Amino acid sequence: MAKARPAEGELGSMRRSVAERVIYEANLGAEDTKIARMYYIERLPQIEIAEEMQMDRKEEEHETHEHHLTMDDARRWAEKMKNADGSSGPHWTIAQTEQVKRENGMRCNAAEFFAIMNAIYSDFCVALEECGIQRTDTACYAKLARAWLMDEDAEEGKAKRYLMHVVK
Repeated sequence: MAKARPAEGELGSMRRSVAERVIYEANLGAEDTKIARMYYIERLPQIEIAEEMQMDRKEEEHETHEHHLTMDDARRWAEKMKNADGSSGPHWTIAQTEQVKRENGMRCNAAEFFAIMNAIYSDFCVALEECGIQRTDTACYAKLARAWLMDEDAEEGKAKRYLMHVVK
């Protein structure tokens, strides 16, 4: 067994209990949670994690992003948005959507939440304003994004399929 690696990044510098809470709140799914715990809590080298999960690196990347948007997907999508108010690009930054998510106790994929919250603004900001919802009401836009993402009628990967098959 290889020597445990030193703590890296923000999660690596947190107390164990805090890092475990962050991983839990990220709502990663069973397999990704196991990987995150091995990497950030147990501090296992990536090669040992891959062996433990019986994956090679390419397979791991494919499985992780097969049904969900990556942050790169979300950024590219948001940059191309032509908003109903005449502006273009994302209305909120990733940091802002993450803050709104935390403030409202929401747990969902960060990339998808960023993309969908901005897409809802992009397509509906003028119509929502006509209905009395102010463009500054980030909590409302966050709730709409969460409802869109948590749609029980949709199959897994709704945001990725929407990007691939609907967005120009």
